[in-house]
Amino acid sequence: MRRALFSMLAVVAVLGVGAKTKAAEKEDFIERFKSSPEVHKALESLKSAGFSSHQSPEALIVAGSCGVAGCSSTALVVEVVQTSGVNSQTRYVAALVEASGPSGVPDQVSLIQLAPCPKTP
Repeated sequence: MRRALFSMLAVVAVLGVGAKTKAAEKEDFIERFKSSPEVHKALESLKSAGFSSHQSPEALIVAGSCGVAGCSSTALVVEVVQTSGVNSQTRYVAALVEASGPSGVPDQVSLIQLAPCPKTP
């Protein structure tokens, strides 16, 4: 009986921590994206070419799992920039931001290029 009660309390504690972590994840991924030297360099390159950002980056969590050792998750984070004027151009900086380990804090940023999938016959 005691063991069952402790097991139930452990599950409730994990669910409570998981709910808090999930709510903060998108902002954590965006902050890690913004602080990445690679992202900063890519954005500065676009800004020097006349592009500017009119909105905040967006994050979409695309993978995740939790286990005994902690949680890991991956988010696609994108910041869209554009030129001003009549014939404006739009570009983006996109990265996969990964979080792993017991802390669940995003710790790896990999810039990516988005491309359409090839058509299947």
